[in-house]
Amino acid sequence: MIVSCLANADQPKKQLPFPGEVFVIEGRTAFLIQPDVKSPKEPVPWVWYAPTLRGLPGGAEKWMFERFLKAGIAIAGIDVGESYGSPKGRALYSALHRHLVEKRGMARQACLLARSRGGLMLYSWAAALRATGELGYWRNSSSKRALKAGCFALRTPANEVHESGEAN
Repeated sequence: MIVSCLANADQPKKQLPFPGEVFVIEGRTAFLIQPDVKSPKEPVPWVWYAPTLRGLPGGAEKWMFERFLKAGIAIAGIDVGESYGSPKGRALYSALHRHLVEKRGMARQACLLARSRGGLMLYSWAAALRATGELGYWRNSSSKRALKAGCFALRTPANEVHESGEAN
């Protein structure tokens, strides 16, 4: 069952696989799904999910999310669009991280859960995050279409990304 988080027309909309909060960070839709049980004295451990595009996270993540929540681990994410790890996308990730740690009681370090191009988004930011772990899955990481889109987002020619393995 997909739960609609907010009914107010002025609030951001996001379908989540479990009840959670949907809010705005620097004009972008973000979400936080908290476990039922958490320590009032300790920061809440959390998994950072990406990409948080339309329809994501979805039903495919439900079984993982259920296990995280039962283990006392929150799940959060922000829609940075098709950023492919660009500096603008990383700045939005920094804003979400700051908000979650300073205002929501999340642990400073998160475990990164990357789906497909979410890996480009999360892992390009991971050095600043100092993640506690990384999880990832993708269907076809070498697709020419994905490379072309990533190069567009990074404003970098494909041959430079292909030759060096990174651009930004």
